[in-house]
Amino acid sequence: MRIIFVVCSFLVFTACSNYSIFTKLDSPNTERISLYTGKKLVLTLEENINSPKFYKTLTEEQKNKIISSLDEYIQQEKKSITVDSLAMATRSAMVAIDILINTDSLIYEMIYNMANPAFVYLVEPSASLSTVFCSFTSVFNKSIQKDKSIIKPIALCFYNLYKITEYYDLAANSSKYGGYSGGDLQKFIVSAIVSGILSGTAQAAGISGTELKNLSSEIAQIYVQIQQNVEQDELILQEMINELEKRLGVSGKEIAFAYKNQLFLKANILEEIALFAGFYNLAEESVKMLKKWGSDEKTLSN
Repeated sequence: MRIIFVVCSFLVFTACSNYSIFTKLDSPNTERISLYTGKKLVLTLEENINSPKFYKTLTEEQKNKIISSLDEYIQQEKKSITVDSLAMATRSAMVAIDILINTDSLIYEMIYNMANPAFVYLVEPSASLSTVFCSFTSVFNKSIQKDKSIIKPIALCFYNLYKITEYYDLAANSSKYGGYSGGDLQKFIVSAIVSGILSGTAQAAGISGTELKNLSSEIAQIYVQIQQNVEQDELILQEMINELEKRLGVSGKEIAFAYKNQLFLKANILEEIALFAGFYNLAEESVKMLKKWGSDEKTLSN
């Protein structure tokens, strides 16, 4: 009965995603859009949500320019305490999330094609963080088998998932008027669990800012190395932590503790998003599991 409930729940999640009336009609000038700033940029991006033509036309340079402009606008709007400004900060974060997901094929597949079976594990009492982490990141394995030089895309994936959790955190703290749907719960949970190894390691090692990209590259290298040499998938996460301890000179126990701390914090954010979205009952079991992993001494213990 529990598994049937979960599968049905995520049919609701996918059905509630945003839809653009421009999906079949648009012919977006992405170069011009990339030059927009502030509210005009946000409104234009909202018009193109879920538009395949927009994402297909968008170049990497244009995407980076848009994300940079959104980040600047978010910081500007956060300084104000007015409801409108905080709402715009939230809306900016939400369109940034949309761009990162739809322009990163690994993230897109992880969220929309790999999430459903993993969420079945997530609500089971016997579920482990390692099992769910491996279920989500199994999307990397196909790429590794095809191309051994896949490290850069995997590194970017880890970093973008981290950015997605940060945007959701900002959105939830800025305003409840984020236009959230059930799909946002799915996006946030996947991002939080996978990027937890990056944010947790960064916390333990005192790494921040631009150095996070270098750390994500280190983690991607380790993942590829471990995945090719470890026979049991459920050991990958612990072996990654062991290797990070060797390379960074930071205690593996400290990394594991920081990772768990990140999960506990993310559980609180998930709870807020679920309440705002009106899907708290669907998220309740996931919130409990994240908090359990965040506080259980046996999680990620040798």
